[in-house]
Amino acid sequence: MSIAAPTRWHEVVDALVTQARALPGARAAGDDLDPDDLLVLDGPEVWLTGDTARRILVVGWTLDDDRDNGEASQVVATLGRAKRDETGFVICQAIAQTGSLELPEAGYTDPRMTAKALRDLAFGVFATVADLLRADPSLGLTTARMFADIGERLTPRQYLTDTGAVCSVEFQVRYDTRI
Repeated sequence: MSIAAPTRWHEVVDALVTQARALPGARAAGDDLDPDDLLVLDGPEVWLTGDTARRILVVGWTLDDDRDNGEASQVVATLGRAKRDETGFVICQAIAQTGSLELPEAGYTDPRMTAKALRDLAFGVFATVADLLRADPSLGLTTARMFADIGERLTPRQYLTDTGAVCSVEFQVRYDTRI
């Protein structure tokens, strides 16, 4: 007799990380191949890696310490209370960073150093996740019902740090499943 999982939130996080790392030009922490590759981090790995990358996707993590990294809720779905419908979301961060930021000017030849270029990179990472979800809304999970897409909330941020400029796009991956 198989026992139903109490939630699928953790499975959604695992599937997002696995599928994003499998994309061409993506990598995990420690796979120092190309700084232009998309570095895909699983939540708290962001605090554990010294990897430098221009583009980063963090799954199951927020920049705000006072906010949760996701949410799930369930309701009874069938008579006998054997099945439950779960809806939830996972917070993700699409990040672009550079060691310095400069103003564009006549004759300027390195577009990677402008605020616009960082925004384009960060929103490009966001678009990569949206495309991944459109291509397989089940996230490869074999369950009776699973549908994932981009959630309602999107929070772009642009800021400077001691080591350079950053543009991040915090967004939700929303899902609906039956347990």
